Parts: sequence; structure tokens; C-alpha cells
Amino acid sequence: EMCIRDSLWLVAHEQYGSTRSRRALIVLTDGIDSGRGTTLESAVAALLEAQVTVYVVSNTEIARSAKLADLESLTNQSEASQRFNKLQIDDLRLGLRALDQSEELLKQLTADTGGRLYKPRSFNDLESTYAEVAEELRHQYALYYTPLNRARDGAFRHVRVQTTNQAYQTLTRIGYFAPRR
Repeated sequence: EMCIRDSLWLVAHEQYGSTRSRRALIVLTDGIDSGRGTTLESAVAALLEAQVTVYVVSNTEIARSAKLADLESLTNQSEASQRFNKLQIDDLRLGLRALDQSEELLKQLTADTGGRLYKPRSFNDLESTYAEVAEELRHQYALYYTPLNRARDGAFRHVRVQTTNQAYQTLTRIGYFAPRR
């Protein structure tokens, strides 16, 4: 069983802790989370506090393609065969809904931490996908500013970065935690 939210929270606290340098975490997952402990909000907060940007290489498209092919095969059969395979058909549809939900979780996770979601269409695309992630990490820029609120209270501060040129894209985390005294 994979508990991705719990795993992300643990990575933020135990692997990266309180380092003040920026970190990137690359995760290969389908995002389906069977855990009931850590919320996504808590995991994201821990990642933001540890200054971790999350890049997800999601195999949801790979799994979706396989499930859709199986579903098409089962639903293109006779009505009697479809009734016989009803449980399997329902299970495939449930799996597709779970993939949709997990993809939404992964989109939010990467957007909130300033990372990106990659969805290769086959396992053969993994190498080029990881090369794309590495290329992006090599071509990042850091933007620093002095906030008007200088309170050292450990509170969360929201940040939004925009460009005036539509040709450029920014990926930024949703904010940061102010230093504590």
C-alpha cells in the first residue's frame, strides 16, 4: 500500500528537515493514496517549510491507457458477456476514477510547491521524461525579494509571481514560512 501524503510529509521532516537551501524531490507515482493519515495540506505545508519543490513523474497515463484498452475490450463484447464481466468492468471504471482523482492531487501538489507534473505515455518515455526534469532543474532562476512584513513569527506568507510577457511561464510555490525568532 502506498501512502504518498504520509511519505511526502516524512521526506520533508526526516530527509530535508530544517535546511535553509532549496531542494527538489522527484517522485515516480500514480498518486493513488490509500493512506488515511496525513492530509495533502499538511504534506504541502511540510514541503514548503522544508523548501522542497516536488516534480512528479506520474504513470497515470500509462495505467489509464491499459485500463481503457481492457474496458473497451470488455464492453465491445456481447450483452451476455458484458453481464458476465460486470464486476471487472465496474472495477476498471472505478480504477479510472481513482486515476482522475490522483491526478488532481498530483497537479495540486506540484503547483503548490512550484514543481511540475510530467505524464509520460509509456514506460519507454521515462528516460526522456527524467532528462526533461533534469534540464528544467538546470535552467531555473531564483527570485529573491524583501517582504514588507518582516515579522519573524513563522507564519505562512502567500506569494504570487507574474510575468508581463505571455511567452514566459513561471512555476512558483504558493508561499513560504517566515523565519522564527
